[in-house]
Amino acid sequence: MSRSAKPTSLLVLTTVAALLTGCRGDPAKKVSSGKYLMALQNKTWTNARATLKTDRPVLTVLMAAGTMVCGRTRARLEKDYHEPNRAEVLAKLDEIGQAYLREVMPKLEADGNGVRLRPGVTLAQLRQAFDAVDVEYRKFEAMVQPQ
Repeated sequence: MSRSAKPTSLLVLTTVAALLTGCRGDPAKKVSSGKYLMALQNKTWTNARATLKTDRPVLTVLMAAGTMVCGRTRARLEKDYHEPNRAEVLAKLDEIGQAYLREVMPKLEADGNGVRLRPGVTLAQLRQAFDAVDVEYRKFEAMVQPQ
């Protein structure tokens, strides 16, 4: 394995591990807690940020980030996030999920061979779309950090 392949391989391995967590039955019920799932989501989102800074991003990571923010995390936090800012956190997560589905996901195409950019979409356009959603995600991160 080349030096440059190691970070990419580690990134893919971490993302796949995050996706496999709780994939038997209803994932929102299987994951041990909202706190644990938030840590996985934050790791996946951090990996998405990192891979988009490379010349050859691993687009599977972006799909994983979408899966986490648009479904698994929302369902789990609704069940067991009971902080005073609960309504604001859930609303922000809904906003991020909708923006991700609207801005990032349409730029990706997945099939049995992996994930790639849709025809006509440039990497610069994907980065710009992700960065716009990431601004809101950073606000979400600040909302759920322990005080």
